[in-house]
Amino acid sequence: MLRLLLGLGIVASVRVGRGAKSTCDTFWMRISGAQQVEQLLDFVPEQDRPVIRASIARQVKRIAPTGYHRDDETVWVRVVDKIRRPFTGAVYSLEIPGPHTFVTTGGLVTHNCFPKDSLALKQLASNSGYHFHLLSAVIEVNELQKHLGKLRGKKIALLGLAFKAGTDDMREAPSLVLASRLLAEGAEVRAWDPVARPGELMKGAVLYDSVLEAVRDADAAVIVTEWDELRGLASKDVHDAMARPLILDGRNLLDPAETRAAGFAYEGIGRPSSPFEALPETAEPETKVKN
Repeated sequence: MLRLLLGLGIVASVRVGRGAKSTCDTFWMRISGAQQVEQLLDFVPEQDRPVIRASIARQVKRIAPTGYHRDDETVWVRVVDKIRRPFTGAVYSLEIPGPHTFVTTGGLVTHNCFPKDSLALKQLASNSGYHFHLLSAVIEVNELQKHLGKLRGKKIALLGLAFKAGTDDMREAPSLVLASRLLAEGAEVRAWDPVARPGELMKGAVLYDSVLEAVRDADAAVIVTEWDELRGLASKDVHDAMARPLILDGRNLLDPAETRAAGFAYEGIGRPSSPFEALPETAEPETKVKN
């Protein structure tokens, strides 16, 4: 409904709450501003319209609804607050093909350029010296879903668990966030690190003693920590051991051309990729010019 109203140029908001004796959430859709209310009078029963018109007529000033402005045909909404609530139940998103927006659970209207924006946000965070582990995990899980579809039942090998190479420190390690996300998607998580032992920090993942054991029958291998032992990952033994030879390089440790030449599907996070890379080049036809 919010998306449909936006198509009419009306910015509404949603409030969720419970009455004194309610046992479930109640949703209110709120529309403010005399101009917006007038636009929606056709949706009000005819017998109720005179009362609303009389109320609007008594207003001395007409103040635009707070929190948004118009730019040509676009309505910009300002987010003024966010509240985290525990939630169990179904979630949804409704995509609108024309303007490429979608409505998510709770009525949030967003644009579907999230992958591009998430990469830009990650780069901005890195430039500021901040390691945005949650966002990195979201990007990597998105990439895995792009290649593998639904992750439930898929075997994913996380290679490198420590916060950084040369240490066994697991505090704030991105592997913990990534493993948690994958397990939540129903994936089987296999893990390897030469020194780090996450223990209960990565409950649900299976730790292996060697890279080859971790990637055996795996649908994808994710380089999480830039250990030198992983520089030779694109080998024939690894290729033959994996169910699907897919490498997701979260640290851009490998050479893309060499890895693909070894028969692997390769995705480097933050590196440009093209769907036309695997296509053979076609010679341009010769053009004859008459004198």
